[in-house]
Amino acid sequence: MRLPLLYNLPLRFYAAAAPSTIKGFWTHFKTNREACDATDREFSSFSFYGSKATTQRSGDTKIIVVYFRSKPDMEKAIAAPITSLHDLQFHEHDTCAKKVDEQLHTLVVTDVPLFVTDAQLRGTFSRYGIITHCRTRLSKLYRTAYIIFDSTTSMEQFETTWAVLCTGHCLCVCPASYSPNQRAVRRAHVALLAGLPRGSVAADLSEIAEEVSAKS
Repeated sequence: MRLPLLYNLPLRFYAAAAPSTIKGFWTHFKTNREACDATDREFSSFSFYGSKATTQRSGDTKIIVVYFRSKPDMEKAIAAPITSLHDLQFHEHDTCAKKVDEQLHTLVVTDVPLFVTDAQLRGTFSRYGIITHCRTRLSKLYRTAYIIFDSTTSMEQFETTWAVLCTGHCLCVCPASYSPNQRAVRRAHVALLAGLPRGSVAADLSEIAEEVSAKS
């Protein structure tokens, strides 16, 4: 007997609250987990609650995110400030809009040597703005880093900056919001230098790069 295929995935209706809107909120909770546990206890009375609150972002932009599997339950849960959470107010949260917004704050950094640490990356790019998150993934012989700034103003600098030196090595940068064609432009005209002394790094070639007006 063949069973019918089920294509409909469970729907999730998200809501979020900003603790920074409540003065002294974090004096009542020592950690993010404590605040999330308190949120879970508050919403556990709703049958369709997702049962796992999480925090996103950091500092004054930090939010607590929850989800429900029923829109009516979500609407009831966020209808008024929550007394047990010191009058924290949840609002409907558009995760798609969040992803688009995050992309506008994200810088993609490629050609990161394996020995360059996350701390060194943060130290280098903190000169351009406040970093809220930094993650990396392995990409063959190098790593790719995704650096999220707290403001899109920080990203404006990288419209004309194509590379950044970190520990003497050249890291290529590109806003995550760029299209494939915009990214391709930054790799379109490349010259190969041969016969360099052993152990040479990008910083040693800065004079040459300046003479030929190289972007990276």
